[in-house]
Amino acid sequence: MSIPTGMGDKKPPKPAAEHLSRRHWQRAVLESLIEGGIAAVTVPRIAKRLSVTKGSFYWHFRSIDDLLQAALEDWERIFTDERLAKFAAITDPEKRFEPWLTELERDHSAQKLHLAIASAADHPVIGAIFARVAAKRIKFIARSLREIGFSPRDANARAIAVHAAYLGFLRMAHHGPEIVGAGPTRARNVRIMFEALSNKASG
Repeated sequence: MSIPTGMGDKKPPKPAAEHLSRRHWQRAVLESLIEGGIAAVTVPRIAKRLSVTKGSFYWHFRSIDDLLQAALEDWERIFTDERLAKFAAITDPEKRFEPWLTELERDHSAQKLHLAIASAADHPVIGAIFARVAAKRIKFIARSLREIGFSPRDANARAIAVHAAYLGFLRMAHHGPEIVGAGPTRARNVRIMFEALSNKASG
């Protein structure tokens, strides 16, 4: 398992238990979420993963929900707020989607984490942040589609469809990779899917 770039590609060195930082716990909770779902997100399990006592946890966090909140707010900031700000700087609205499409054309370390968060969205802390992230991404897509030439109503509807297709494609790529294909086939399928939803000529 690897936590995506931006949250630390390299696992931080394991310090003595008393020197564990919030970052170690935040990384560990995301790893646990990816590997075992929400059932694996408990203080005893994460403490065991880090080879420390539960007391080390309570030095940094009030509860497991407090830890989840901190970890997922970092995820939201790095993979939505900062990325969308970078994409927004691209003046051509059609080219703003290129980084997303390029990422979707191959397995990427951020995808498993996104899927794990989506799968655990029934949890109140995770669900609130997941919904907020989805709303921000849909708003960004809709704004770009309006600049391409869609009406506000159509841009919003298509933005929802684009984001839903993105999540669905990630799930298929994870659970049924033979369906989406690999290499050039996967890349072609990504492009066709996006063009069908965002091409003004199809409106």
